[in-house]
Amino acid sequence: MTDQVMDELSDGLSPASNSIELINAVVDRLLELNINLQEVSLDEMKTLMSSVCSQRLEGDLQKRGHRSSGCAIAS
Repeated sequence: MTDQVMDELSDGLSPASNSIELINAVVDRLLELNINLQEVSLDEMKTLMSSVCSQRLEGDLQKRGHRSSGCAIAS
């Protein structure tokens, strides 16, 4: 899968509160991008899911970090 597809996929993902919702959001987004899921190899799908999960985790950690630093500054 190209980097462009990865970027487009990440940009359009709907919010997900757990891993199952995230997987469903990824599949929905792939379909929105007119990507035939039968042409995506298992390795590509694993890489894609891993990448998306990592991006979400980084985003969550950054949000928590900003909150923590905000509390530290305020106190």
